[in-house]
Amino acid sequence: MSIMQSTAPPAAAVTEGGASRLSDVGRFRVPGPLPCDIDIALPADYRARRRARYPLLFVLDTGYLFGSVAEIARLMHSTDEVRPCIVAALRMPEAAKDVAALMRMLTTQLLPACTRRYRVEPGAVVVCDLDSRGRLTSELLRTDTSGIDHLLAADPRQLEFARHPGPASRSLLLVGTDSEHFVQCHEQARARLPQTVVRDFSFTALHGTALATPAVAFTLRTLFATGRAYGHQVVPLRRRPIVRLLETLRPIFARLQPRPATEPAGNPYRMSAPELDRDFEVFISLPAAARAGHACPLLIVLDANIEYSMVTETARRLARDGRIEELIVVGIGTPRIEGHAAFGFRRFEELFPPQGEDRFDDDLGRIMRSLYAMRGQRARERLGQGAAFYRFITRQLLPQLQRDLPVDSDALGIVGHSAAGTFVGYALCQPDNPFKRLLSISPGVGISDSWLMRCPLPAGGGDAALFVAIGDEERSNAFNIIAGIPDSEAFAARMQGVAGLRVQTCALPHQTHSSVFPAALPAGLDWLYPVTDRSAVVTT
Repeated sequence: MSIMQSTAPPAAAVTEGGASRLSDVGRFRVPGPLPCDIDIALPADYRARRRARYPLLFVLDTGYLFGSVAEIARLMHSTDEVRPCIVAALRMPEAAKDVAALMRMLTTQLLPACTRRYRVEPGAVVVCDLDSRGRLTSELLRTDTSGIDHLLAADPRQLEFARHPGPASRSLLLVGTDSEHFVQCHEQARARLPQTVVRDFSFTALHGTALATPAVAFTLRTLFATGRAYGHQVVPLRRRPIVRLLETLRPIFARLQPRPATEPAGNPYRMSAPELDRDFEVFISLPAAARAGHACPLLIVLDANIEYSMVTETARRLARDGRIEELIVVGIGTPRIEGHAAFGFRRFEELFPPQGEDRFDDDLGRIMRSLYAMRGQRARERLGQGAAFYRFITRQLLPQLQRDLPVDSDALGIVGHSAAGTFVGYALCQPDNPFKRLLSISPGVGISDSWLMRCPLPAGGGDAALFVAIGDEERSNAFNIIAGIPDSEAFAARMQGVAGLRVQTCALPHQTHSSVFPAALPAGLDWLYPVTDRSAVVTT
C-alpha cells in the first residue's frame, strides 16, 4: 500500500508538524476583541478519571512547541516519574502587536477559559514562556500574574524586572545556559521578587533555541514529580518465583486479552510490512527546501508514537536559527488504534536484535518473560525481530521515500532512544547499512544478551557519524542498569575502532531515562547536521 505518489506526498500523508500526529488533542476559540485559538492536549486517563483534576501547562508561544510539550509531558507520565498534565498552547494572533494587552488577556480571559472547560487543579497552573527569551515573562511580571501559580522562562536573556513588579507568582523557574548573564538573571530575580521562590537550571551543552523542551522536562520534575524511579514497576518481575507463577498463569492471561481494535479503512499514514505481518504508521514532515524540490537530508525517527513531535519541532527550530540543515523527518510508529500497551510490546519485538542463544535467564530476560506471560505469550517467540524490521526500513520504506521525495542519500540519518537506541547500533553494524548520521540516546546495551558488545564491528568506510548520549541519573537507576544503559559509553568506545566513523559521546547531568531525550536530541542534531557557514545567519 503506497502512502506516497510518484512526485510528491499527498497532503493527507504529510504532517504539517509534529503536533498533527498527536491523539487526544483539540482546539477552541476564546472570543473577544482579539480572538485567540487555544490548542489542548489531554492526558491519556482524562476521560476515565472523571473526578480527577490536573496541572495545566499553558504554553505562550507555539512556534513548533505544542507537540513537543505535549509529548514530553506524556512520555514522563508514562514512565510514572511525573503526574499527568493538561497542555494548552496559545496560537499567537498575527495581529497581536500589543503584547501588554495580550498578557492581560491571558490572566483575565484565556486562563479562566481553560479552567472552566477542563478539570484544572487549583494551585497548579504553569505558564511557559519558551520562545521569547523572557520578554513575555517580563510583561507578565510588569502587569499581573493573578491566576498563575508558576512561571517558566527558557533562555531568559531578555528578561527584565520592573521597578514595581505585579503580584508575585508562587514560583519562577529559569532555564538557561551556564553563563555569567544567566547567573546575574537569577540573582536579580531573587532580589526583585522576594516573595517568589526562584528555581534555576543551566544546560552547559545547549544553546538558546534548544532549551525549550528540556526546560519543560525540568519544570515537570521540579513541580510534579511522583518520587518514583523509572522502571520501578517492572524490576520485581525479574524474581524467579514471580516468573514461574506468571508463566503458569499464561493460559488464563491469554483468554483475558481484549480483542484487537480494528481501524476503518482510509488511514493515509498506514503502511503494511508483509514480512512482519503487521502495519506501521509513517509520518512525513517536509521543510520548505524539500517542498521547493531541493534535496535534503532525511532523518528516520523510531518510536514515532512518543517522540516524533519532539524530533520534528526541534529540527525545525534548529534549522530556523541556522544551526542545522533543513531535514526531512520521517517517523515510524505503531498504528495508534492498537493502543499504548501494544506499542510498548511491539517496540520490544521490532527493536531487539536477534536473540541468538540467549536463554532468557538474566534479569532482563526474566522481566521480558514475565511481561509477555501477562499477555498470554512467550517472550522467546516474540522478541528479536530486529532483522525483519531493519529489512522493512531499508528495502521497503527507504527506497520508496528516495523515489518520491528530494532526498540527499549521502546524509541518511536515524534516531532512536532506549530500545530504539539499541536498534540504531544494530543498524550501524549491518553490512548494508545505508545510514551515515546515527543518533543513539540511552541505548539498552544489555538487550539480546549484550548484542551491541558482541557483534562483529562494521567494515566502515565513507563519512559516517555516531552520536551517543546518556543521562547521569541513568547510571544508578535499577532498571537502566539491568538494561545495560550505563554501558552506552563502552559501546561508543567500541565503535571508535570503525574506520571512517566519527564518534561523539555526551553525558548530561541530572537527567533521567526520559528527560534525557529532549536534552540530548538538539545536541546530537547540532553535531550531526551542522551548518558550516553561519556568517549570514541572523538570529532574532
